[in-house]
Amino acid sequence: MLKIQSRRDFISYLFLMPVLIFFSIFIYIPLIFSFICSLSSFESLNTLKFVGLKNFIEMINDGVFWISLKNTLIITSIDLIAKLFGSLLVALGFNSVIRGRRFFETAYYLPAVASIIVTGVIWSWMYFPEYGIVDITLKSLGLPTFLWLGDSRFAIYSIIFVLFWKDVGLFGIVFLAGLQAIPRSFYDSAKIDGAGFFSVLRHITLPLLKPSILFVIVMVTAWDLPQMALPYQMTKGGPGYSTTTLMLYIYLQGFQAWRLGYASAMTFALVCIALIFAYIQWRTLKTEVLY
Repeated sequence: MLKIQSRRDFISYLFLMPVLIFFSIFIYIPLIFSFICSLSSFESLNTLKFVGLKNFIEMINDGVFWISLKNTLIITSIDLIAKLFGSLLVALGFNSVIRGRRFFETAYYLPAVASIIVTGVIWSWMYFPEYGIVDITLKSLGLPTFLWLGDSRFAIYSIIFVLFWKDVGLFGIVFLAGLQAIPRSFYDSAKIDGAGFFSVLRHITLPLLKPSILFVIVMVTAWDLPQMALPYQMTKGGPGYSTTTLMLYIYLQGFQAWRLGYASAMTFALVCIALIFAYIQWRTLKTEVLY
């Protein structure tokens, strides 16, 4: 319960009311309704019928659900590792460039501004067999070409590369801000002591970049776990179910098959997975950054 002990408290809560009303209307009420739907057979408001845990039991026995969950975890884990290392390398490069830094920062940041749908369309053309720029470049170098989006062995990794390409510059700038916040005197002292590049990276740069690293981990995880738009745009989840993410499968079940109750049950499974990731990250943030 909110305790109002003074006029100042009343004014503070009054300013918070629009936010509380917004969260209630657009988050809490839909979340409660979604939970009710997950326990129901629900195709429309006129067909809402309570079925208990039937949707969750079906979800556990649904092979496509587990495939989509595996694809989601593959995309999240590989994209996270790639962006951590790639963005750090980009930031180190930015930090060492004196002339033309603003140009390179802008050039690397531009893909992050583009819409995810536009990005998917452009890269679908670039991956196009025989006539796409990727295959043309490989042929000119005498290298083999592949069905990047048409082969289940390569499709998911082709999508991961696009996700990496889109945001590596954005997170590179985040790391650059962290690098520029490190006092120069630390590096000067290490240089006097004869420390090499990797020693400085391990004992000075990475420890002092922990807040930036954790920020990147949180953001990439939050964006990749509910990833749907790029796989849908580029492959429609195929070939087969090789690029179907959990969020995409929820969309297909909810708004194409109109099994809204089953889609709500899978949504709650995704929320639970996200909460587990969030709890791990919060514990790490609490121990590594706040103390």
